[in-house]
Amino acid sequence: MHQAIEIHDSDLAEVFVEKDLIRRFTEVILFESEGEPGVDFSTIWTQAAFISIAATSVHNTFTHWPVSLPGGYLKIDGVLFDNMIPLPLDQAGEVELWFEGLDCETLHITGTHIQTQLIGQPKYLEVFPPD
Repeated sequence: MHQAIEIHDSDLAEVFVEKDLIRRFTEVILFESEGEPGVDFSTIWTQAAFISIAATSVHNTFTHWPVSLPGGYLKIDGVLFDNMIPLPLDQAGEVELWFEGLDCETLHITGTHIQTQLIGQPKYLEVFPPD
């Protein structure tokens, strides 16, 4: 089974910087599929998640929190994941994460390693594509 976080409609609760930059989503939209999540038939769930990026640089930020994300992308070593973050993910390389917020605000983060962690139990939403 393949999984991916859909950036669109996921909620970003906060951004905080420690040794690594860690963004905590209050709720992510999670696609699960035998094929390609969000392209082939998928079940859709919600679940809390953490994303950590090492050796980070933060460009821009949002003025109001939490933020419901209309879109974004992840690039790892030049490979683009448009509106999706593949799971599981624990990869070194040139990382670029870009989130679009409301009112044309953006959050752009670069780093050298990305890791994801799902928290708690997923809650079922629906199937994709809808019947």
